[in-house]
Amino acid sequence: MADHYTVLGVPRDADYTTIKAAYNKVVLKAHPDKGGSPEAFIQIQQAYEILKDTVTRAACDLKQRRRCRPDKKKESKAQQQRAQGDTRPSNIPRTPVPPYKSRASHTPNCDFFGFGFGRPGQPVQQTGTYPSTFAQAYAQIHTHPPTTHKSEFDVVLKLRKQADLYVARTENMIKNLRITTTSNEISKETWCHLLHLRVRLVNRALELQARQNALQICQLQNTLLFCCESPPAWDLQFYAQAVSDDDKISKELQSLVGSIVGTAAYMRRRQAMGEKEVGGMEVDDDVVSRVLEDAVYDMKKFLIGLLFVPEEPTDDNAA
Repeated sequence: MADHYTVLGVPRDADYTTIKAAYNKVVLKAHPDKGGSPEAFIQIQQAYEILKDTVTRAACDLKQRRRCRPDKKKESKAQQQRAQGDTRPSNIPRTPVPPYKSRASHTPNCDFFGFGFGRPGQPVQQTGTYPSTFAQAYAQIHTHPPTTHKSEFDVVLKLRKQADLYVARTENMIKNLRITTTSNEISKETWCHLLHLRVRLVNRALELQARQNALQICQLQNTLLFCCESPPAWDLQFYAQAVSDDDKISKELQSLVGSIVGTAAYMRRRQAMGEKEVGGMEVDDDVVSRVLEDAVYDMKKFLIGLLFVPEEPTDDNAA
């Protein structure tokens, strides 16, 4: 069997780039259309197919190293013959039996498995700057191949961050409403709708966080060479659309809450400082109250339509 490195004309520590360049060079010369030998062309193809893959290359190198080892049966038979003594006549000078040598002395340049175990008492000779073949195979197994598209984990991570942002934004709006409005300006029913919306946003963020954790665990187990089943099928498109809808809902609610908070803050300022003018025009307290009521009513209708809660005829100020 021809040595694959010799066929391509590359050293044993050659990297993939060197192997590829050598293959492109020799395969053109050996092509049958160029007058080359079909047998040589097939050998070049086989050598390249084996050496271009790190795992098959490592297996081939291991077989080559095993061929370097001495035959155990022949060595054992020779030792038995020496132990039984030489049957030659006494007038023939005897050659002293050489001391037993370690098997490593019969296998020059054979660093088994490529992990740096050289001859006993001798430093390991490293050739070139590239790692051993098995080290390359180990690195290939533990290194994820580069991807040209976003993985599911990246998409879920982005969606989870957006969902967390909408939760924080909603909680901040609820906090501002509690600070600037009084108990008789927003009904308990409307508060329940707001809290219901917050719970829905929180649940969405938690579901995305759970999916992110499942993908992280599976990725870690695969990195450690454990057999990991893929997480159950997940409708990623549904959550992407849901988070996009939450963005629109959050922005619309922020506009409605801004109107309520601004009007309520102005009412507090009028009550504290006696301001009666807005933009140089005097405004009655009743007008400001109606503006606030309309803003609260708009938010209530928005929440009812969003949460599919049947609207009752009671007014916000009835409570």
